[in-house]
Amino acid sequence: MHHELMICGTGGQGVLLIGHLLAHAAMLENKYVTWLPYYGPEKRGGEVNCSIVVSDEEVGSPIITAPNEMIAMDLSKGKVEELASPNACFFYNESMKNREFTRNDLEFIPIDANAAAKKIGNIKVANLVILGAFIAKTEIVYLDSVIAAMEEMFKGKSDKVLNMNKEALLMGRELMLSPKA
Repeated sequence: MHHELMICGTGGQGVLLIGHLLAHAAMLENKYVTWLPYYGPEKRGGEVNCSIVVSDEEVGSPIITAPNEMIAMDLSKGKVEELASPNACFFYNESMKNREFTRNDLEFIPIDANAAAKKIGNIKVANLVILGAFIAKTEIVYLDSVIAAMEEMFKGKSDKVLNMNKEALLMGRELMLSPKA
């Protein structure tokens, strides 16, 4: 098993958080993992991404040139799908799609993360919705491992915040696993 994932978005969308959660969950499962964050020079609203490699074997470098999996929280920062390797799995926040895609060799998976987050009561958990869907599809880590990582990383936060984030993760999983109408 070898996953090369890039998560892209805009500052404030929780891109780095879900990348860090995923990497932490992989470590809890004793997998080899790297997590490499990037954020632009803008104070708010700038480009943010992170690269995560999760593998059963040692990882030689955290640098990914053509990820085989992508999550795009926001498509306004350019044609991020051009970075993906052919046949990559490309999850995107359907609520933030503002243009047509330029490639037809990717598996595009729309997740209406913003709408799901609004049902939960807080748009800020849209990132956890899409992460839940991604984990359900790829099985990169167990959902329980992400929840354990979240409990460790959110120590000191209220139970309400933790439960809302868990709910978002589970809702994303259900969105991915439920049959489409």
